[in-house]
Amino acid sequence: MSLESGLHARFSQEFTAVAEQVSDWDAPTPVPEWRARDVVEHLVDWYESVLEHWVDMDLPDVDPVADPLAAWRTRAQDVQEILEDSEVSSIELSDGPFAGHTIREMTGELYIPDVYMHTWDLARAAGVAPEMDPEYAEQLLEGMQQIEGRLRQSGQYGPAVQTDSEDPVVRLAAFIGRDPEWHPQA
Repeated sequence: MSLESGLHARFSQEFTAVAEQVSDWDAPTPVPEWRARDVVEHLVDWYESVLEHWVDMDLPDVDPVADPLAAWRTRAQDVQEILEDSEVSSIELSDGPFAGHTIREMTGELYIPDVYMHTWDLARAAGVAPEMDPEYAEQLLEGMQQIEGRLRQSGQYGPAVQTDSEDPVVRLAAFIGRDPEWHPQA
């Protein structure tokens, strides 16, 4: 099992555990324009889109709007199967900013961190405390701080939010533009 396969299995299970506790898929999230279902839709759709455009690979269609939990479970299984298949995960991307990288590398550098970070968003929307690896948060934060200018210019992250927390998960959330004090009623 590759590192990426193991991380994806772990973090997608943690995301699933949070998703199973969502009682209102229209609940607001720490991302102002998103509802809980939008977090799932984002994770389900963007990975499929990347593979379609950068590798010309299709994944089964799922409907994250009608049934976010079922769509998430299907997509998480799709990604896990890709990562566990050394032949498929070794396919190189032919287009995009990760051209020349393998599916496994792109998944490890882009998708797995996205699943990890959006677990926090979905948990906040659901009002639950997620199980999140603080060491992984610290690693992500250190790596992202080194390319902060590019991240902010991408438009994918809001301005950093000030926090005095020593919790690496909270510091990561604040770094990517989430208010660590955000709650659904906020």
